[in-house]
Amino acid sequence: MNYRTKHTGLRLTVIVALLAVFAGCKSVATPPASAPLAGTEPRIFPDYAATVIPPNIAPIRFRIEEPGVAFQTRIHGDQGTEITISRSDPAVPIPEAEWHRLLESNQGGVLKFEVTIQDRLGGWRRFKEFEVRVARERVDDYLVYRRKIPGQDWRQTSIQIRQRTLGGFDDKIVLDNQRIGTSCINCHSFVGNKTRYMSLGFRHFIFDTGTILVIDGKIEKIPLKFGYTTWHPGGDVIVFQQPRLTPRGSRAEESDLFYYRRSTRTVRPIPGLAREDWLQDGATFSTDGRELFASAAPKPWGATPTKDVPSEVLRQIVPFDLVRVRFDIDKDEWSEPEVIISSRETGNSILFPRTSPDGRWLTIRMMDYIYLVDLQKARETGRFEPRQCPELQTGESRGWNSWSSNGRWLVFSSSRETGIYIRTYLTYVDPEGQVHKPVLIPARDPSVQGEDPFMYNVPELIDEPIPVSADELAHAIRSMKFEEVNGYPPAKK
Repeated sequence: MNYRTKHTGLRLTVIVALLAVFAGCKSVATPPASAPLAGTEPRIFPDYAATVIPPNIAPIRFRIEEPGVAFQTRIHGDQGTEITISRSDPAVPIPEAEWHRLLESNQGGVLKFEVTIQDRLGGWRRFKEFEVRVARERVDDYLVYRRKIPGQDWRQTSIQIRQRTLGGFDDKIVLDNQRIGTSCINCHSFVGNKTRYMSLGFRHFIFDTGTILVIDGKIEKIPLKFGYTTWHPGGDVIVFQQPRLTPRGSRAEESDLFYYRRSTRTVRPIPGLAREDWLQDGATFSTDGRELFASAAPKPWGATPTKDVPSEVLRQIVPFDLVRVRFDIDKDEWSEPEVIISSRETGNSILFPRTSPDGRWLTIRMMDYIYLVDLQKARETGRFEPRQCPELQTGESRGWNSWSSNGRWLVFSSSRETGIYIRTYLTYVDPEGQVHKPVLIPARDPSVQGEDPFMYNVPELIDEPIPVSADELAHAIRSMKFEEVNGYPPAKK
């Protein structure tokens, strides 16, 4: 290749790149001030109208779902410099720097979005402004989640644990199962939205099954398969769900609850819960660590071994109650479980309990909705009364949710918009427990948001980055020896 050919090719590459950058950004006509009003708000995706957003969230980029050949969007508040975006493309890529300046100037206020569209005949329509409220309370800086293609076996697909920066669009891999010979990785968990204590489960047909613990930046590997996990706030005790092998076709997914004590490297069943005639599911500690809320249900077939139970019995749906077990960490003592919300009274299973960091609220899942329980009121009256939140329809039977460190934001996974693909949403919960319209986590490219084939679930909010790299975690799973654990394998008493 001679000098001229080489540099001609380079110039063409640069030109193509610039065309890609400015596609949709070419100069468009300015709408006249007299443009007639459409009388309605524009249709947009994601639907951010009438939502509440954190003052540190990434630009809520969207695409306008109205026909047209030119699109102008004005964003303004009572304070700060307005943002104007004029394009021949319906995508609205709000610039980051200008957006964050506008958010900072309008904390506790309202941003207004005005969309004006030109049709093919040259006429303009100015749509009614929609509003977005900016809360004063920040959301944690990072979101950790699991990404995979739904419906595919973990041995044949990519599964990644990822860490997203919520103030921008940086998204890094925490662990990729392709780095460890295709395995299942899941059930990441933290203490108090911090990364000082972290757990991450893995299942592999070569490297065996176990859990990675990250303690103060140091990695440990233990031969216990943590399912859904909750840490005691002190970081020494970890309660985890361990699924049992269940016959194909069974609807009653059998699992047990155990607790692992790091200081003694001991695993034990939780007395009163780990019984042959009971099923257990997820659990969560109270903020002070003195109570454990767990989903549990008596088996319709009692203590009969599952392999001896007729298939038509196994296929029935078993409703779960919410139980409370008191815990004394100093004496290592657990109380007998007491039912605090009965599935007979609600008519539905109670699953996935999560407590807010301020100790005020408990979220639970019933059918396709997340419910709020006022723990402060419950302790005063003795009644745990779930309140349905229509805004928190999940549309997904195993949807996960978690709280921000200040207790004002709830993040949850849901297939509410497509019925198939699970996305991650953020919703504001005010001090009185009023839940506001959820916000789909913003994407870098709004023109394709919601169209990728992945599911995004098990979202966890943290306020600091994970202190170990993807290489270190992969190396630990492949090469580290398992720590000895007293009581392993966990057995029922």
